[in-house]
Amino acid sequence: MKHLLLFLSLLTSGHADPPRVRLLSASENSATIRVEKAASENRLTLLVDTLHTAGVHSFTFETTEPKVLKKLKRTWLDSGIKSITITSPQPSSSFPKIDPIEAHATLLRIKDQIDQATFQFEADRKALVSFIHQYGKPERDLTITPADLIAEKAAVQTQLDQFIAAAVDSRLQLATQISFPENPVTRHLKAHRKALLKKKALAATGVGPKHPALLALAEETTATRQLAIDDLASIEEALRLKIYQIDQRRKHLATWKNLPAADRATLKKSHQQKRSAYLTSLQKLRNLQSVKTTATRSLQ
Repeated sequence: MKHLLLFLSLLTSGHADPPRVRLLSASENSATIRVEKAASENRLTLLVDTLHTAGVHSFTFETTEPKVLKKLKRTWLDSGIKSITITSPQPSSSFPKIDPIEAHATLLRIKDQIDQATFQFEADRKALVSFIHQYGKPERDLTITPADLIAEKAAVQTQLDQFIAAAVDSRLQLATQISFPENPVTRHLKAHRKALLKKKALAATGVGPKHPALLALAEETTATRQLAIDDLASIEEALRLKIYQIDQRRKHLATWKNLPAADRATLKKSHQQKRSAYLTSLQKLRNLQSVKTTATRSLQ
């Protein structure tokens, strides 16, 4: 995915000067951030942590004051960020505070990228569902019976019903108990709990409620929790797909058991390829949506 040009102000309303920490560009995997002289370490840390939680693993920083970045680099790498590059500012990125109209237009460009990712996701989803409709899901255990699948479906349906009926906080808790590749809710809640612990520890030192570090951590706890809430829909999607798979497994169980071993191996490989494409496009779409959410909030 090519970088999405994103010239965004991270300045809160009411300030007239250009922001000292500015997100210049972002994609589902990488981001470029401009760091001016006397930039707020708390504001910088908040932006990086939130983008990392949203799926960004590679960062480039443009700055003439690398001291604070060198101080934070080791901490960020230890947290799981894969790449950090510190460079001098590019001439093209030396510009005044962004106009709100330009910012809105940039967010619309991100929406276009999300639309493209959605199109790919729907195509991959359709290919996987079509395979399952035609062949069922490959069975690893040929001793499984229709009764076993009926019981499995009932358990997943109960799980889905509880998930839909629950309040938001309960849904977040239930989501962490659901087996799902790279469960995004679990990832965001882990970042939320980490920020919350840091916030409580700092408050315990006696700093005032308007202390910049405490305010930054408060923003981070809010942002990471909202990212988890935003991804609840993907958990419901996974449960509904699992129920559909079980129905198709029952429908094709007898045929699957009677297939020659070579045919089963071929179909298993085809299913793995379609499932991998589906999960990859789903992850890309989720990451883009999270980056857009983070970028949008940075304008507030």
